[in-house]
Amino acid sequence: MTTLSKLQSALQTNYLLHYYAYNTWQFAVKRNTLGYSPSNGNFCYCISNFNCQIPSKIYNIYGEATQLTVSSNSKSLMRINGFKASCLPVSAILLSTLECFYNQTCLNQLISFYPTNQKFLAMNFSEQSRFAINSTVKMIVDELMIEEWIANISYDKYFKQCAPNLCTYTKNEKYSFTYILTKMISLL
Repeated sequence: MTTLSKLQSALQTNYLLHYYAYNTWQFAVKRNTLGYSPSNGNFCYCISNFNCQIPSKIYNIYGEATQLTVSSNSKSLMRINGFKASCLPVSAILLSTLECFYNQTCLNQLISFYPTNQKFLAMNFSEQSRFAINSTVKMIVDELMIEEWIANISYDKYFKQCAPNLCTYTKNEKYSFTYILTKMISLL
C-alpha cells in the first residue's frame, strides 16, 4: 500500500497512520515515522533505513489502547531467538535466523501462543549443511537455498538416451587475415 507517496506496511511497522475526521465529509491523514532502538543505543528510523532491526518479542498488550503500541507498561512474554522486528515484514524475515525452529523448547514456547493442539518437532541441524544454524534467511536466499551444486555432465549418456539422428551446430568465429586473403586470391 502506498500512502502519501511512501510504501506503507499493512502491519504499520514502518509508519503509523492516524486518520482524523473534521466532519462527515472531510478527513485527514497524518503519518508518523517509526524507528527502532536496538540495545546498542543507535536509534534507527525507517524513513532512512528499511533494515532497522531489534530482537523480536511477544508482548502482553492486553488493556493497551491499541495493539500497535508497546509501552513501557507492556510485559515481554517471550524473546523469539533469532527473529527480528524491522520496518517491513520482508526485511524482518530476511534479517532473521531460523534458530528457534531448531530448538524444541523455543518452538514449544512459540507455539503456545497459538490456538492449536498440534505438536511440532524442532528441525534437526545437519552438520553437513553449508549454512550455519545462525545464518540469516537473506544469506540462505542469496545462495538460492542450494546446499550443493552437482555438475555431472555426461554427453555419452545424453546421446545414448536421446539417440539423435542428426546433430548440427553453429560455430561463430572471425577468420584470420591470411584465410580471407587466400579465399580472395582463389576467386580470381
